[in-house]
Amino acid sequence: MSPVDLNLPLIDLGPYLKEGATEEDRKKVIDEVRDACINYGFFQLVGHGIPIQLQRDFLSALDKLFSLPKEEKLSVSFLNSPCRRGYEASGMTLRDGDAMPDSKEVCCEPEWT
Repeated sequence: MSPVDLNLPLIDLGPYLKEGATEEDRKKVIDEVRDACINYGFFQLVGHGIPIQLQRDFLSALDKLFSLPKEEKLSVSFLNSPCRRGYEASGMTLRDGDAMPDSKEVCCEPEWT
């Protein structure tokens, strides 16, 4: 596969979050997000106010979680949660009409006990 020159959307959330933001300010950001999702499927977000150290700590925590043994991750499985939150191993999701199970590995706000 040859390289593709692609410019991905960079969206500034600042105008949406600023004190005194108008409906026009918010609508512009919403339209940018919608356009990015429709045309690219993802985007980079800036102006959100989340400190870089907190972002790094979050990524570090994810690395630790996904490095755990599978049995330990499965102890917080989404299948054991009434809210369907928790760890989901690759292949655990197969929806009607899908040819193959989903290959993602994810953890969403587990109920840690």
